[in-house]
Amino acid sequence: TDYINEIDRQYRLQDAVYHNAAVKLGLSDSAQCILYILSDTESCTQQELCSRSFFPKQTINSTVLKLAKDGYLVLESIPGTRNQKKITLTDAGQALVREKIEPLKQAEQRAYSHFSEEELAACLKAVTKLTANLKTETEQMEPKK
Repeated sequence: TDYINEIDRQYRLQDAVYHNAAVKLGLSDSAQCILYILSDTESCTQQELCSRSFFPKQTINSTVLKLAKDGYLVLESIPGTRNQKKITLTDAGQALVREKIEPLKQAEQRAYSHFSEEELAACLKAVTKLTANLKTETEQMEPKK
């Protein structure tokens, strides 16, 4: 139980660290996450943003619309789909990523650089195993009636 509580606390603390970084950079948590994801890819859909960010669909939708209204994103209809749109950074969006997301990525790189390859591999293996086990166990829980 002590391990579970401390691991949970550490995960929540990491969430708070990313939240504080977003605040410091003048972004919402969802905007920071969307821009971070788009900084690694040429374009994606809202569905892909939802599956990669784990934010609710409504949160992603409203944040994407705000970023588009502010001139940071462009939404283009994808031919052959009902209403899917390709989301791409504009030049202003790319400048925003350079100004606000790249410093975050550099901070992450510096933080992770304090670990050896073996430590990083072990951490990834442990977190992946924990996530899979938690998913399995929570899927087997009986729904409350």
